[in-house]
Amino acid sequence: MPCWARYGDRFITIEVLLNALLRPLVKTAKTPDGGRIVVRLLQHLRATPEHSVTSLLSAQFDHVAHRFIDALSRTLPHLACAAVIWRYEFARGAAMHVLTDADPRSGRLALLSQGLCDNRDDEQVLAHLLTFVSTGFCAPSHNDISHIHRMETLSHAPSVPFFTPSENNAG
Repeated sequence: MPCWARYGDRFITIEVLLNALLRPLVKTAKTPDGGRIVVRLLQHLRATPEHSVTSLLSAQFDHVAHRFIDALSRTLPHLACAAVIWRYEFARGAAMHVLTDADPRSGRLALLSQGLCDNRDDEQVLAHLLTFVSTGFCAPSHNDISHIHRMETLSHAPSVPFFTPSENNAG
């Protein structure tokens, strides 16, 4: 049963929504070598963009994306709709990236972590992903951070270093 069907008009927490968004991707069917079939397919489609494929994917999946975006907007009413859409895309992007790096054919996560990150444990992958993504959804908007940075500069108060889009943080 879909998350929104169980909750109706009741408040849905960010954790519940993000679990509903990300768990199916993490727990998707795997190939005999342990790779996630859907992740491999989506990565292939993204690596070779074609307008007709993008249109097909939009026609098949955008209604689901809009339901998530609407639910996230209700849960985080202080965020502008555009901010929710950006964060939704960042959440999906983070999931796709880590699941690609966790793919046995890539082995990137295991190499990078020198075995510290167990990418074979779906629940561990999901727990780390949910922690990261929910923190991102609950972060102040970039407008709030820019405003805080400007106010600290004007008042000459000690500042906490924030990233603003105008700064070059290439490190």
